[in-house]
Amino acid sequence: MSSLSVLTTPVWTRRVLWLDAVTGVGTALLQLEAQATVSSLLGMPAALVQASAWVVLVFVVYIGFLLAQRELPRAGVRLLALGNGAWVVASLWLALGAGVALSPLGVGYVLAQAAFVGMLAYLQAAAST
Repeated sequence: MSSLSVLTTPVWTRRVLWLDAVTGVGTALLQLEAQATVSSLLGMPAALVQASAWVVLVFVVYIGFLLAQRELPRAGVRLLALGNGAWVVASLWLALGAGVALSPLGVGYVLAQAAFVGMLAYLQAAAST
């Protein structure tokens, strides 16, 4: 079995979706529960911290919908991959060109998150082919 075919199995795809959902819930809860601290540490406006947490929770609800399906819909997983790709682009813009004065920790956090979400988007795109 080739390495690409392993990435497209239903079991693997479900694991990737679960990883996306669990990390998304964790990130969103951290940002909502410790909004002021996260904002201060990252140099990110509190409204942006809160808004991004809610956007992540919308992604998580959508992932839950996908996982509830008996068979994962390829088009649905592809849409998730596109959404995660858009998140990566927005994160890069925020870290490198949005004019938001992120702290060095904030830049590192946003770039690390973008790299992780980019990996998820790649795996989801591979699974939806």
